[in-house]
Amino acid sequence: MRNRNNEKGLTLIVGTLSMLLIVPMIGLSIDVGFLYAVKSKMQAAVDGSALAAARGLSDGSTLSAQESAAENNAVAWFNANFPSNYFGTYNINMTTSNVIITQSSTNVRNVAVSATASVDTFFMKWLGFGATTVGANGTASRRDVVIMLVLDRSFSIQLASACTTMKAAAKAFTGQFAEGRDMIGLVSFADDVLVQSAPTTSFQSTLGYTQGSNSGTGLIDNINCQGNTGTAQALSVAYNELWKINLPGALNAILLETDGLPNTMTLNFWDSTNVVSGVSSSSACVDLNSKTESGGGFKTLTTIVNGASVRQWTPKVPLGTSSYLPSSLTYTTGGTVYTPQGIVGAVGSCDPGDATGGCAYMFTMQEPYTGVMPPAASCNTTSCFESAWASNASTGAYKCGFGEASAGEADLAANNYTTPPTDFAWFPATDVYGNYLNPSGSEGSAYQSVTMTGSHVANSGYTNFHNASENTADNAAYRIRNGFAFPSPNASENLQATIYVVGLGGTVGSPPDPILMQRIANDPNGDQLNSPAKYAACSTESNCVTYSSQPQGVFIYSASPSVWGQAFVQIASQILRLSH
Repeated sequence: MRNRNNEKGLTLIVGTLSMLLIVPMIGLSIDVGFLYAVKSKMQAAVDGSALAAARGLSDGSTLSAQESAAENNAVAWFNANFPSNYFGTYNINMTTSNVIITQSSTNVRNVAVSATASVDTFFMKWLGFGATTVGANGTASRRDVVIMLVLDRSFSIQLASACTTMKAAAKAFTGQFAEGRDMIGLVSFADDVLVQSAPTTSFQSTLGYTQGSNSGTGLIDNINCQGNTGTAQALSVAYNELWKINLPGALNAILLETDGLPNTMTLNFWDSTNVVSGVSSSSACVDLNSKTESGGGFKTLTTIVNGASVRQWTPKVPLGTSSYLPSSLTYTTGGTVYTPQGIVGAVGSCDPGDATGGCAYMFTMQEPYTGVMPPAASCNTTSCFESAWASNASTGAYKCGFGEASAGEADLAANNYTTPPTDFAWFPATDVYGNYLNPSGSEGSAYQSVTMTGSHVANSGYTNFHNASENTADNAAYRIRNGFAFPSPNASENLQATIYVVGLGGTVGSPPDPILMQRIANDPNGDQLNSPAKYAACSTESNCVTYSSQPQGVFIYSASPSVWGQAFVQIASQILRLSH
């Protein structure tokens, strides 16, 4: 017969012993769940802190100020989302020293945030574990974006009735970026250059944009297309705007749109090094003393620049309160820096495809535009231009071939030179921005062959001038990518801007040269938009050069106006991928 009293005793013993195991296990699961809740809350707070810190890297004018803003943002976010004594936590460790900012590659800053806190246990203290430490780590990256749009508004786009299409493509580009966070500015150019907006976070309302079904008008809509193609000048002025923004931690980029070949340079025909002018002995031009070169004029700088009087063929370009250019290449008055005074003129040429059988014209520029925007194509009367510029004895190109008798694009034919313009003995070695007409060695490589005469470029006709125009644009891009030191307080940093290029085909005259565009963008790749491809990889093409030490951009060739928008948006996608 079974002894049930004994069984009851055994059950009590076993049950009691089991409680010693079951209760701690239940308690352990409760404590683990509790600790997991604290850990989850802390991880969410740390992740948000890292993102807040990354956003803070846009605040401040120096790297140290930006990093301080990021650290403070991170701490403030953490404290707001992980309050003191949350679930009884204590010894919370999250200060600015827990925010580590590093730069892993050019223009990319990484933020690492960590936090710890002590948490008391409820049941595990029975086993001797009265408290434990909970920790969390979070990371984020931020690449600030500062972009200068550089839009070619030359007359060839207008002749193809594609100016509106180009503007729509540019507005689709601005619609891809976040107003209030990114910065975009605008330079438009033909034979002249206009800074229509410095980089601003309110770029959509300033420039105009298209974003899905939403759109807004702005400065892009006001662009009118006429004139020549002064690419080197436009790139240099756009770079100066990036330089003045002074954000060394940003992705500083230029987006160049052009539908043709560089064919215009702004040059200073006063050689201050050799104290000699480029005015030829056969020229009718006169200096401020009303003397021709053969009559003893143009022998000193004071005969060209004397107080308010300047013998200048093209108006100086305002660069702002400061510039990356050395003082030898600038003129400052009234707190504004300008391109230099001297015998300065914008000289252009046509393109090989401008006329049946080719083109070999050089010509002087139209008289400068009035106002801040060029006139509409329909505005071809003298009221649209400074008609007195060339005929005024105290300013301009008096008695030279540098002002048209009347305004309007059709009048160019009457002012062409089929032989080298006799007003020039030579062309200078650089344009007014220091870009070389025939670079070599540390100045970069020449794309086209240029004939020199001593230290100057030979005035030997259309081909030499046109080749020099392409070289100057290529050299401007080389110098921009190579970089110049930022202004104070970031003078220890170099601004190496990334250049993106959209080449627009299907207009009038010669289309963009793919090899030159690849060189300007420093893009080693072949055509990735068109099928069949319009150009090959740079390494397989003659005279195509890229530089591994300089930022690599992207060139996209749009063969017709119908895909311009696609090309612009594709560039925007490339930039956005780099910013996150």
